[in-house]
Amino acid sequence: MLFLGRPLRSRLDLLKPNLKRTIQDKQLKQSQGGGKTQELEVGDSMLARDYRGKHKWMPARVKERTGPHSYTVEVDPDILWRQHIDQLRSSNVSLESVPVSVSSTPTVSATNGSDMAHPSDGIVTPSKVPQSPVPTCEERRYPTRIRKPPTHLDL
Repeated sequence: MLFLGRPLRSRLDLLKPNLKRTIQDKQLKQSQGGGKTQELEVGDSMLARDYRGKHKWMPARVKERTGPHSYTVEVDPDILWRQHIDQLRSSNVSLESVPVSVSSTPTVSATNGSDMAHPSDGIVTPSKVPQSPVPTCEERRYPTRIRKPPTHLDL
């Protein structure tokens, strides 16, 4: 015992280490804890990870617990996501205070004209469908390869 109760370390310890001691030390560290355990309550305001668009986090509210580490969260009044606890962050942002973006709401469009308002209302508004920009490339991005004819041996 030299410093702070630690045993001396010799060359013999390097050749044949004491595995029982190292395993017991690691098990003792695990049993003492150190890992975080997060529990969520129904109705908590959270930020849920959104993998769909530009915005990484969306405000959500916990609806129910579906597993030991998974929850069902409400992103919109009609949209529910099932997410792992690692994809949720606590937040004070409520769902009502955040405006809903067009990309976060599902859009349904019909081709028979049912997406138009009734003419009896006096206002005709088509539904807004987000259009993704289509790249139009008329030029080649990379230069063309100049091919030379093979040179044969003339024997």
